[in-house]
Amino acid sequence: MIESLVKISQIGPYLASSFERIGFVSAYSSGKRVAVYENKINEELNLKAFEIYCINSLGEESIEKEDIIVDYGSKGFLSFHQISPENWLIIVADKQLFPTVKSVVKKINKEKILFDLEDAEIQTPPETKVERIVESKEGIEEKLMSTQRLQQSILPDLSVLGVYFNKYFSYYSPEDVLSGDIYWLKETEESIFVVVADCKGNSMEGALATMTVHLILDQITVADPVSSLRSIYEDLAKSNSLNDASYSVSVEMAMCKFDKKTGRIEIATSGVPVLYIEGDDNSNLLKIKGAQNTDASNAKLESIKLYANKGDKLILYTDGLTNQSDKEGKSKLGNTGIRKMFMSMNGSFSGTLFENKFSEWKGNTKQRGDITVLALEI
Repeated sequence: MIESLVKISQIGPYLASSFERIGFVSAYSSGKRVAVYENKINEELNLKAFEIYCINSLGEESIEKEDIIVDYGSKGFLSFHQISPENWLIIVADKQLFPTVKSVVKKINKEKILFDLEDAEIQTPPETKVERIVESKEGIEEKLMSTQRLQQSILPDLSVLGVYFNKYFSYYSPEDVLSGDIYWLKETEESIFVVVADCKGNSMEGALATMTVHLILDQITVADPVSSLRSIYEDLAKSNSLNDASYSVSVEMAMCKFDKKTGRIEIATSGVPVLYIEGDDNSNLLKIKGAQNTDASNAKLESIKLYANKGDKLILYTDGLTNQSDKEGKSKLGNTGIRKMFMSMNGSFSGTLFENKFSEWKGNTKQRGDITVLALEI
């Protein structure tokens, strides 16, 4: 029985032998050590990114929650079970099996269990061991590509937009392999919510920040964009307070809410620009002016409410697009250039046309940052 086990290294083999649909079991301590005792998921769940997520998200302080649960879709539930203020058991289990696993884990004798991480690290078979990133180009590239697959897997399917909008497209282009940008979508009974987020940092730093922001977005109860963004920043401030002082997540966002019945649109932004084009002639740009604090609960917000007409357009974009230099490397595209680019599309509003116009502007000039564009036509 699990309550008779006295070492954390015994838990993984016990669970794996008892339940076939256990995919992953590991232990984490505030000493920043991760030991893996069972791993059937392999590269489908990038273990290096997961290890860093544990260290940055859980931190070294006690978290006043018994369990943290992340939904990994077809892979099941990833759950963090707090054994003591400093020690956690981490499990990926089939969704149908999860309630049983949770019940079994609760029977662990938390007073007596020993986190024998160093012994377990030595005893772990090579095929289930977390591999450290080796100091070679091949090893680094392999891990980056695996993390890229993990990051892209959290991007939503946008096909539902085709039911409520005449046209839509997205453009997602990291400066490097990994991106500090994400876009997000949620459909409720009455509304469609879309978000474009631009996290501070590029490559691995930015990618890890997007994971935190995505997790917060998935957990909030969306209402109007202003209160929703305010709630996100409050949760982000709490998350940052648990991290080391040298690491915090900072993000600019824009959220749009579209009412399915009335067509009313509500927009709020903390820094990601939102271009609204009325017909073929008029346009307005919603953006934040001046300095912005995007890692705290008091982030500045700008908002607008409007009723859109057929043919009106909404374009959310990150600053990688704004900062992109032209093919001579002399001028940045800027908000003015972006406005002209989209205004010139008229009846040919499409992702292909945007990519052609942007490629013509950019030429062979190096990309200046992560770029994300989410464009909607009523």
